[in-house]
Amino acid sequence: MTATPLAGRLFEPFLDPIDGVICVSADDTVRAIDERVADSRLRFPLFLDRDTPIREQLVASPYAVVSSRFGPFCDNVLGMNWRLPNGMTIRLGERVVKSTTGYDVFRFLLHAPRIHGEPTSFVLRLRPRCDKTQTWTLCGTSDDLNRPAADVSTSCWQSWIDSVDLVFQGDGQQLRLGMHGPADDLAILGGYAEQLASRYSLRVESRVDELPADGLPDLVLKTMPDRAGAFAREMTRFNPVRCVVLRPIGVIHVYLDGVERPQSLVRELVDRFGDEIERDGGDWSSRWLDRANSSVEAGWLSIFRREAGIE
Repeated sequence: MTATPLAGRLFEPFLDPIDGVICVSADDTVRAIDERVADSRLRFPLFLDRDTPIREQLVASPYAVVSSRFGPFCDNVLGMNWRLPNGMTIRLGERVVKSTTGYDVFRFLLHAPRIHGEPTSFVLRLRPRCDKTQTWTLCGTSDDLNRPAADVSTSCWQSWIDSVDLVFQGDGQQLRLGMHGPADDLAILGGYAEQLASRYSLRVESRVDELPADGLPDLVLKTMPDRAGAFAREMTRFNPVRCVVLRPIGVIHVYLDGVERPQSLVRELVDRFGDEIERDGGDWSSRWLDRANSSVEAGWLSIFRREAGIE
């Protein structure tokens, strides 16, 4: 970790097409970044919404976005400039991937409440731009899509598919497989999706477009992969919500589409499911609710604020 208040050591905007890294404003969107690096045949593959600033996406979900090939969003942020509440700006991280030892202030601040300051710039890892993007949606009368989703997770395709999502809304369920890659690879994956659909008596639909982007979730629940589907199914059957389960990591993104008072419904869902998820070793977060820190966390935060000169 590197931290310095010296302006000359802060990250400046840059694009390095050889190492595949870029420094952008925290207010930039993924669409703007992709347009900027298109001539270099690069892209940034991880996003909840192409037109929402990166800083807002990191706040909305501490566990996403996740790709089987590229890992989680947070691991593709290599460095950043962070403005502390006292106005001082510090540099954290580097231009390259490197290991750290000890307490990682960079990772802590990446998802920290904004009472500790705010990011002004990010250094991001870019990835090669390939032929096309395709999404396969498996749907039908099956009451449990966890089994075909589990088949995907144990198949040789797991390390190639960008996203494996279960979508629940009302009584409807879908399994989505998304991939950006060479046309030949996508053709083979399409054949696998057809076989999977046939095995479980599902219908398969295909679209050639951008990877699914569901937007910023109103509530995020982290549980075990084999239990995430059951939680999501129960929530959507009795509440006006849509759930997207990131199956490989057991994360549920809950969307309150059109709900006038999201705070109230988020609180109800947390009261109903939060304790059970935490007993299983999981966690929850919401951009609509603040969480009280534990006594241990409060001690760490006090030390951080004192060392940073903001307490």
